Formats: sequence, structure tokens, C-alpha cells
Amino acid sequence: MSNEINTSSNPSSEAVKKEEEDSKKNKEKKEKEKEDEEEYEEIIKESPIIPYNLFNIPIKKNFKNPDYIIKFSNQSNIKFMKDELTIQYCGKGYNLIDYATVQSDKPINIEDPIFYYEIEILNDGNKCDITLGFADKEVVKNKQCGLMTNSFGYNGNGKKYHEDIKDTFGPKWNKGDIIGCGLFFSKKSIFYTHNGKFIDYAFNKVNCNIIYYPTISLHSLNECVKVNFGKKFFLFDIEGLYYDYQKNKIKELYNEESQILDLDFIVKDYLVNNSYLETVNILDNESHEKKEDKMEIDETNKISDNILNIILKNNSEVNKDKLNTFLINREKIKNAFMKNDYDNVLDLFTNNFSDFSNNSSYKKIYVIIITIKYLNALKSENDYLKAFDILNNLDKDYFNESFQIYLYNDKGKEFLTNLKNLSTLICYPDLQKSQFKYYLEKNQIDLLESQVNKLMLEMFGIKGESILEEILKQQECLNLLDKNIKGTSEIIEVIY
Repeated sequence: MSNEINTSSNPSSEAVKKEEEDSKKNKEKKEKEKEDEEEYEEIIKESPIIPYNLFNIPIKKNFKNPDYIIKFSNQSNIKFMKDELTIQYCGKGYNLIDYATVQSDKPINIEDPIFYYEIEILNDGNKCDITLGFADKEVVKNKQCGLMTNSFGYNGNGKKYHEDIKDTFGPKWNKGDIIGCGLFFSKKSIFYTHNGKFIDYAFNKVNCNIIYYPTISLHSLNECVKVNFGKKFFLFDIEGLYYDYQKNKIKELYNEESQILDLDFIVKDYLVNNSYLETVNILDNESHEKKEDKMEIDETNKISDNILNIILKNNSEVNKDKLNTFLINREKIKNAFMKNDYDNVLDLFTNNFSDFSNNSSYKKIYVIIITIKYLNALKSENDYLKAFDILNNLDKDYFNESFQIYLYNDKGKEFLTNLKNLSTLICYPDLQKSQFKYYLEKNQIDLLESQVNKLMLEMFGIKGESILEEILKQQECLNLLDKNIKGTSEIIEVIY
């Protein structure tokens, strides 16, 4: 690796001063975050709308991944600097197969609602033929990001690229510009920023089941960029973008002109969302005395159109046939839960949803089911040997390479910490003497089962909460705002 950057001038004293100021601001912000953490975390736990969550749904949305770096590779047309964030092109740049394309060392963090990063153009080369975007790990190192399968790019010439798409998109770039790129998971869209200003969403209907990596392509002599994954402050207000998105969600929910709140639909939407399908059939005046009209899904293998249409009304992109199969399998899992047949729950889940195994929701569901089996062995069966065996099999069978990637980020580490806390229960002959005894309470296990249902919906691409639950959350937000409590904005982020 080289530590020399070929730019037209050395860093000025002003640049050094700016670096120091950024570092100071970053330190102050971290200290403030730490001071506020306990205050609003206590309020969250007391809220009637926000259940205590064993698996720590993130309290904050900071959208930063400071531990990411650019992955080193043996490419002759690019230099990697010692900071592992700065790269410089040293190739010829004659044709379309002389690009230098690099990626981060880890895939994008899918635990935050947005993954965002920025680059600073230290040298724009001969023509600023730099491309910024996302691609899967099969990227070809000498081709441009955006011209390959499963890749998206915005180039310094102002155009956006995605396979066969090549359209004018935003401003052209120059030396000193800071360009940002983000994937907004809820919107399934990729957006870009230019010198701290939002340009637009460049790509929509992005397949978020693919594992993407931040990807950068260089193509003209001496081009040099420095990547920022969150180690320094982002120039663009990414938190503000997400706040505006949440605010608009609230407006949409209560906009009388755009949505008529049909009480009958709201009730049925809640029941379907939480897998009370037979109750919906009864409300629709379907006979529940005849066996063929009951939700005997093992025999009928068919969900009524009324139920399917309730979900499709709010999730129009979902395939109807696949939805039918999904609801049948979810109903089987629910019935197994009701019988406390957790071995069957696990078998049904892994056999019917293996196609989603790379999805983070799948991983969480798997471990939640294992956790419920473990808690049941301790509480209901008082079988410590079985509980130990469950934990041992979890370690052998599931902490594979796929799950290790998830554990690399901060949210995964919090997830692992909670599992470790649970494992200490096995050390207490009298479970009530453990500081984690509240995990054994029935409402905690009920919450975990409810979390499985929500995560299954999200895994399949369906809204995890019903309109009724959204209304309750909105009311909770209004109550908090009325109380004018410090940290309310962060609490509202948790509620949503």
C-alpha cells in the first residue's frame, strides 16, 4: 500500500483545522448521546405501546458504520492508501474494461432503515469518470458499477446506470465535491446527494433480498476519492431525511382526503395481520360449523379471497399465489405455537421459509424460536439438561458464516449480548434468584411469539403492523409530545 496521494496541492492548514473541528464535534455528539440514552430508554420501557423487546430493536437511528473499510485487492490499476478509505486510479482508462472497481469489506448493514455513505473527490482526474453506488459480491473488478448485473451507479458525468438503464440524473462532479449514496429499505429505493443536498431517488423497486456492498469505480488517471462510512460527520443530514419520512407516514395515516378509515376493515386488518383468520371468516358470515369452512389448512390448502384481499389492499406488490402459501404456513406455525409444540414450530419454519435464510428477519425468527424452546424447557419442563442441549445445538448449527456477518455490526452484538444474558438462567437452581428472571414471565414469551409473527410478515414483504396498531402508536406519540419530555423525538423514532 502507498500513503502518497497525487493531488495538485498539499492539504492546507484550513483542511487540518476542519478535520480537528469535525473530530471535536463527533466526540461531543457521542457524549451527548450517552447522556440521553438512559433517560429516554426508561421512558420507552414504561410506555404502554412499546413492549419490552428481548432482542433490542435499535433505540436510535444513527446510520453510521464507522468500522467499514475498503477491501484491499490485487488490482494493478489502483492504489490503496494506509487509511483503508482512500483509493487512487493509476490505470490507462482507455476502454470500458479498464475500470478499477472496489467494494467495502462488509455488506451493507440492513439493521438500520437506511444505509448511507459518502465520498470526497480529492482529484477528479482527466474527466471525473467516477461511479458511486451498490453491487453484489459478484462484481467484476475491471467494469463500471451500474453496467453489471445487480449493480447501481451514479457517474461524475451526471448519468445513472443500472444494467440497460443509462439516463441523465444529476449534476456533474468536480474536485472537492462530496457525493452521497443511500439505500432506503422501506422505500426499496436508492438515492444520491451532492454537497450535502438531496438530488433524488435514482432507482426504485430495488430487490432488497440481494446482499449489496458499497461499490466505487474509477476510470481516469489520478482520480482519487476518500470514503466516509460514518467515521466522520456526513455532510448530508441523513437523520433529517428519515425524520421527514416518518412525519409523512403520520400525515398519510391521518389524511382524511386520502384515506377513509373503515372500522370494519381496520378490525379485519388487525385480525389478519395477527393470524386470527378463522375469526375473519366468521365476521364475513362464513359458516364456522361446517368443517370445510373452518381454517383446516392442512386439508383445504386455500385461504379465502376475502382474507387475501385485505392484505393485498395495503400490499399491492405481493404475489397472490405466494401470499396464499405464506399464510397457510404461518397458520400452521401459529397452531404449533398454541400447542407449545416448539420442535414442530422450528421444523415448519425452516422447511417452508429456507428461501429467506439470508434475510436478517429469518435469522432473528430462528433464534427467537430457539429462545422460546429454551425458556419453556427451564420454566415448564424444569429440564436443565434439555435447556443446555438447546443452547449447545444453537452454537453448533446456527452460528455459521452467514450469521457471523450479521454479528459483525453493532446491532448483532447487542443481539448476542441478550442471548448470553439468557444463557445465565441455566446456572440458577432457583430461577427466581436470577436477575434475568423476568424472561420467564408469560407475557415475555407471548411478546416473543408476537415478534415472530411481525418478523415473518416483514420477511415476506408485508407491513409488520396493522392500521389499528399504527393508530395506537400515533396516539402514543401525541401523548408524549403533550408531556414535552426531553428526548421525545428519539422515543418517537423507537415507536416507529
